[in-house]
Amino acid sequence: MSSLNTPEVILFRTDEAALNYRYKIPYALDPTISVKSIYCENNFFKENNLEVIGGLPKLNSIYYKHPYEQNKYVSADQGELYFLKPKMALYRMVGTRLGAKKIKTIICSSQYQAQKLDLDSKGSVKIVSGELKIKKDRNESTEQVLMVIM
Repeated sequence: MSSLNTPEVILFRTDEAALNYRYKIPYALDPTISVKSIYCENNFFKENNLEVIGGLPKLNSIYYKHPYEQNKYVSADQGELYFLKPKMALYRMVGTRLGAKKIKTIICSSQYQAQKLDLDSKGSVKIVSGELKIKKDRNESTEQVLMVIM
């Protein structure tokens, strides 16, 4: 299979989910996205001579076609810094060749999620009554930093 015929994004699911996904969603999936069975099509990359960055497929893993290199797929688990490192090396090389005495680059990637649950419920059945109140806040943040100092 040539790299022109390979999908842009691949999601590995269980056999039943992979075979029946088109019946479970109310819209047509973009043809550049493929849902494959983790058990039956686990050798997809090997059979098509495709290089994999980020390990072999696991259940619910997502792979996308490398934007610059043909026949290469990257696991979504690699994150944004995977693509930034080669760019930073290129900037460092260009700066060095232009005679830079010092290069300092800091790239910071941040992600923040907040969830808030506020539940207030009252109920009664015949002679039994009850009341339930729940308040829950959850905040989560991640930060990745790449620094190049010369």
